[in-house]
Amino acid sequence: ASLAYAKGGSTPTALTAGLADRAHGTPVNSDQLFKIGSCTKTFVAAALVKLTETGKLDLGAPISSWFADLPGAKDISVRQLINHRSGLPEFEYYIPMDPGRQWTPRQLVDIAFASDKQKAPGGPAVYNNTGYVLAGMVIEAVTGQPLGA
Repeated sequence: ASLAYAKGGSTPTALTAGLADRAHGTPVNSDQLFKIGSCTKTFVAAALVKLTETGKLDLGAPISSWFADLPGAKDISVRQLINHRSGLPEFEYYIPMDPGRQWTPRQLVDIAFASDKQKAPGGPAVYNNTGYVLAGMVIEAVTGQPLGA
């Protein structure tokens, strides 16, 4: 595990524990990369709530507020994105599995919106990554900063 934090403009502190490679006994270092997958959803949701608390975002706002060019965006709220009720399909079903290819968030969202598998927003919750990719894009649009900043 690896954790980095900074408080009040201080120099960031990195803490590590465990093994990066158990077979060889290689310890984790502060530059270690991890596949964190869906753990990112927690950070995205927390950032959206923080933006809501500071009055910069309304979770009930349609995503057309930032992405008017996406078809049907006026019917999908930010809340529906993070509750898996946007009706958007999982983009992973429509992209070629090419480990060397890097997709931008916008490319992934465009793939989902181009699918004929969209459902009506607000229906039953269907777990997918598409909503959270788009929610991350909302954060970037609201803050003017990249999601990783």
